[in-house]
Amino acid sequence: MDIAVAAEPLLNSLLDDDVLDDGYILEMSFYVEYKTKAGKGKPFGDHDRAAIYNGFPDYDSIISTEATGEHIERVSNSQEERGKLLVLISAKAELQDHLTVIVRKYLDQRVKFHKVEFQPS
Repeated sequence: MDIAVAAEPLLNSLLDDDVLDDGYILEMSFYVEYKTKAGKGKPFGDHDRAAIYNGFPDYDSIISTEATGEHIERVSNSQEERGKLLVLISAKAELQDHLTVIVRKYLDQRVKFHKVEFQPS
């Protein structure tokens, strides 16, 4: 949790600069493996657009939900085209392979997948 506390000012600054543009706005979820007081989604930062969760993410469920737009708030009551989803990963090869299998199921639903070089500390 110490790294999260250290990163909070940077996150707040990033979200301060992120304004609703063409119907898109950034939201983030962070998953930590060790026990914290985060539970099932502790708000993080000043913007109510970031949350910390305990445990491991259910990648299949998350990507499915995001790809369908099921929980995406709409700006207006007008009919809107569903947006795009970018899955960006920087992780060990096993996790990259796991996510590749999951994301392939959604590539025809405006989902893009991009792997970034993993640089462990």
